[in-house]
Amino acid sequence: MDIILKRVFYYKAPHHKRITPVKIPVKHEYIELLTDGEVYFGEGAGRAAHGCGHMFWHIPGDFSVYDNNPEFPYQCLALLFKTGNTGQRHTARCSYWSDNYEVRKFAFTILRAFLGKTVPHKLLGIYAYSRLRWEALSSHETETDNRLPPALNKALEYIRNNYHAAISVAEVAEYSGVSEAHLFLLFKKHLANSPHAYLNAFRLTESKQLLVKGSGNIKEISYQCGFENVESFYRFFKKHTGQTPGQYKKKASTINF
Repeated sequence: MDIILKRVFYYKAPHHKRITPVKIPVKHEYIELLTDGEVYFGEGAGRAAHGCGHMFWHIPGDFSVYDNNPEFPYQCLALLFKTGNTGQRHTARCSYWSDNYEVRKFAFTILRAFLGKTVPHKLLGIYAYSRLRWEALSSHETETDNRLPPALNKALEYIRNNYHAAISVAEVAEYSGVSEAHLFLLFKKHLANSPHAYLNAFRLTESKQLLVKGSGNIKEISYQCGFENVESFYRFFKKHTGQTPGQYKKKASTINF
């Protein structure tokens, strides 16, 4: 497939203003990678807020995102590719790149390279398209969740809604309507993870978003994300990122648009 990067720009949604969606033309793919703010996506009961790290991969016939949160307008890196695609979907429409620092770094790098013409656009297009597709295919939080067993979907719903509290695997299993043993089997088979590891990974992801946004101090963030105390938050964060929360926050703050 021949990949041609046609356009790259950084979009900041306006406050308190309706956004007109754009229909994606034939033979093109349009990707929106959120770096800040929130946009609503989905229909009916499935409508939910999506923030930094969420990626929307549009194919011909799709419309760009538009359901903005006027109190916290979304910002995104937008890329238009000419690929010859006539309507085939090779990744989920919505996926999640969990490392917010890497998301913002990638967006800054691509935008600077495209505008500065420091890299041939053909090479830049191949790199950007391949990296985004890799992150989309690696994501566990995608709209393909509807292909998971109902009990597992209920478990994920419970975790995402209650991660900030001291929840147990027994509570998750009870909400899902299965035994703890069966819940472990579901997580291992479909997510290659345990319920406890998934919960901690979700807490880590949420804490990264809050650190990037500058939403409160580190102690407040640790409690907002369900960690028992700030010391355990520091240990867990350093173990899984190689940085302290303070270091991560400082690095993220240096990447601006």
